[in-house]
Amino acid sequence: MITPRPFDLEHDRCGAPRRLHGEHWQVAGRTSGGSTCIALHGGPGYGAATLRAGAERLAEVADLLLVDLPGSGSASRHPGSGYPIEGYVADVLALCRRAGDRPPLLLGHGWGAILAVEAALAEPAAVAGVVMLNPLRLLGAAGQDHAAQSRCIARVDPTLPD
Repeated sequence: MITPRPFDLEHDRCGAPRRLHGEHWQVAGRTSGGSTCIALHGGPGYGAATLRAGAERLAEVADLLLVDLPGSGSASRHPGSGYPIEGYVADVLALCRRAGDRPPLLLGHGWGAILAVEAALAEPAAVAGVVMLNPLRLLGAAGQDHAAQSRCIARVDPTLPD
């Protein structure tokens, strides 16, 4: 049986508190110390709810953290901070350091794939590997296919805003 539990990770970045929120999906009774996969949502702004459809199957083989990154879902909001990509990479690496005894696998969807790659490049020893789903080719409006991402999200959960 797989039991998702909420989790919060609070850490200090550049003198400001950051809170990441998410769900820890784990097979009941599985002992810790196994593989962990951190799933990073598309966006910014979409949240981990967009990745719930496949969470149970993935949680059968690894502990899974579905994460709302700052400014998305139930995570903290920081108006005026500009949310630089370096800040998100620091958030992802903070999650990696707290994921367990072994470096986690990062699974990134769309914008989350960019963050996964950047985190792996910034601190290779902190990441076991990267899986990219529908990665964006550029971090800018010209490289994003908003219409295609919206259609995909609408299929997963039609109640989410595009």
